[in-house]
Amino acid sequence: MSLDINVLKTITVLYVEDDYLIREQTKAMFQNLFKETITASDGKEGLEAYLANKDKIDVIVSDINMPNMDGLEMSEEIHKIDPNVPIVITTAFTDENYLLKSLEIDVSKYVTKPLKVKELAIAIMEVVAKYKNVINTQKIAKALASKNNLAASDIKSLESNLDVLKTQLDFERVIIDSYVPNFKTSPNGVISSVSVKFLEFFGYEREEVEAQNFSKFVANSSAVQKVMAESIRYKKAISTMTNFIKKDGFEVESELTIFPSFGIDGLANEYSFYLDLN
Repeated sequence: MSLDINVLKTITVLYVEDDYLIREQTKAMFQNLFKETITASDGKEGLEAYLANKDKIDVIVSDINMPNMDGLEMSEEIHKIDPNVPIVITTAFTDENYLLKSLEIDVSKYVTKPLKVKELAIAIMEVVAKYKNVINTQKIAKALASKNNLAASDIKSLESNLDVLKTQLDFERVIIDSYVPNFKTSPNGVISSVSVKFLEFFGYEREEVEAQNFSKFVANSSAVQKVMAESIRYKKAISTMTNFIKKDGFEVESELTIFPSFGIDGLANEYSFYLDLN
């Protein structure tokens, strides 16, 4: 996914950071990017800010180590109110306990400091897009069903699409972009975004991967395309073994899990590919 200023200008961010200098510098950058930026200096203040503005906040970006209430405690309390609202954790720490706790409370993304504004903005766009997709699908399904404008089969199809979206959200909450090689493609296989870990492991630069067809990096792309078709047919994630090509030409075997994403029209609009190199 590339930066889209028009999309960013529709997003309201709650930014929670106890370091005054970092908070003010990041706030200044956020104000140029997003529709509105609400700030708080610790988890307690962040929770209060969320409660006062929850109807307009699209995403929460928070540090972990803060006085009064840390970022993970705040996130846990917020998810008791709205379990779907996306939360992006930013921290200089990569301690396993923090990671496990983040996964336990369904944090959407875990971004390490120092922050790179472009990558953070893209991460925010991604989690907000998925959040709004789920919410919009829920609203449409309920509204149409209540007016009896949908046949039973149509309602079932919408519910199936929503289940796929929820499954993908759950999966992405238990992986961390910086630690798991992954990429996303359009329906025709053109890569729209790629994780840092994929680039690091396979030796490519971002511009060498994005906007390219995924088949350039897969040794047996025809077999993968068949799995993509099956994932659409059955509306679920499917895993397969395949060989990926590193920049130096060597091939690496990996388990590949493919998630299809569907629009409210029921058509596939994106694929997410996750690699397990263990």
